[in-house]
Amino acid sequence: MKILYILFLLINLSICDDQPSVNIVYKNVTLDLTLGSENTDEKVVPKKPDQEDVPTGFNKYVIYGTQRGYYFNVSDVVYNGETLKLGEEKVTQDYVYDVYTYWSNGRLLVFCFRYDYGNYRSKYKYYKLDNNEWKLVEGDDYQPDGYGKLTGNGLAGLLKKTETDNAPAPGPTEETKKDTETNTRTVVIIGSVVGGVLVVLLLGFLAFYLLKK
Repeated sequence: MKILYILFLLINLSICDDQPSVNIVYKNVTLDLTLGSENTDEKVVPKKPDQEDVPTGFNKYVIYGTQRGYYFNVSDVVYNGETLKLGEEKVTQDYVYDVYTYWSNGRLLVFCFRYDYGNYRSKYKYYKLDNNEWKLVEGDDYQPDGYGKLTGNGLAGLLKKTETDNAPAPGPTEETKKDTETNTRTVVIIGSVVGGVLVVLLLGFLAFYLLKK
């Protein structure tokens, strides 16, 4: 009997491993997408992937959804100390199972909610960074399925375009630097010549004035 009891406890412990590392189930929480943030009972943060069914291209994400139906409600989304908004409205989402995020060079570019749709189905909602503003990905440009999920070329296209649109401006090339130095020297030479001519003219006028006087 004791052996059966111990086995029962072990089975329960193994099942509990699926649960979130902090108690956010069925709660309203802040989703903090700042790298290095810590989980609390009121906040959930990105973590490295440690489960299956990871969307291709996403390299850091929050994933808490399980077949047991755990979810949490996102009351606001924070990134680097700022609350993310669409226009004047905060980004929120109820009945969230998973949050997927995509980064480039330590910068958040895309995130996605997988949330409950009923009848054991999920829907997907994607947000992207566009000229330092967050926008909801809408329309059929990236080939979403009937539940909003992007896969394959559609998802790859979204990630690539967002990364390209938000790429830092390229620095000056060696050729550009040489051209700049040449132009600077040319301006200095021209300025020196013009300055010399003006000095000569001024001296000439001064001499003419003194002689005439």
